[in-house]
Amino acid sequence: MKRLENKIAVVTGASTGIGQASSKVLAQEGAHVLALDIADELDQTVEDIKQNGGQATAYKVDISDEQQVEQFANDLKQQYGRI
Repeated sequence: MKRLENKIAVVTGASTGIGQASSKVLAQEGAHVLALDIADELDQTVEDIKQNGGQATAYKVDISDEQQVEQFANDLKQQYGRI
């Protein structure tokens, strides 16, 4: 059993660098990664995770925009009920 199986993880800046690496490790440990970013590379990060057997969903969210963050949080609560 993976340590994060049945967990939801939200990662900001998931397109590159530390955010991308964190997303991949969390997915390898069994978490469903909700990957947030505004960069186009976000889709590639999610695709890489899926190709390696992980679960991930891309969300284009600018975390500096309060409205976008609130909308994401509301969507998250409705769809997953938890983080």
